[in-house]
Amino acid sequence: MHPGYNDRIWQHFEKPVNVGGLDPAVGRVGTGYAGDAAHGELVRMQVRVNRAGAVETTRFKAQGPVALIACGSLAAQQLVAGHGPEPDAAWLGETLALAPADRGAALLVEDAWREALAEARGRAGEVCDVTGTEHPGTGE
Repeated sequence: MHPGYNDRIWQHFEKPVNVGGLDPAVGRVGTGYAGDAAHGELVRMQVRVNRAGAVETTRFKAQGPVALIACGSLAAQQLVAGHGPEPDAAWLGETLALAPADRGAALLVEDAWREALAEARGRAGEVCDVTGTEHPGTGE
């Protein structure tokens, strides 16, 4: 075990999942940012949804403390899994057993993925209505 953090946190920090980016030009991709690089905490979450608005894939990039990177990794993994609880700050904090001082990282990640998901679903709605009906002439 590493000092200060449990094994699950270190697992997501040392081998984060779904790291990287998605090409917004592909369509139905939303991007959310939270944090401040000047304070050493910045996370970007990207989400691609299908025509019905369900998450297909997600990617994240984070700069900052161990807890921020671990929360980003776990949230990205959970969003793609598509089952179970949504990775809000409370769930992230509980699942990773974050210390109170690290709970701010979970809040930043939640803000970023919620913004990304809202943007992606908005883009999905540009070519499809809520019933999933294709719009004539859009090619989608």
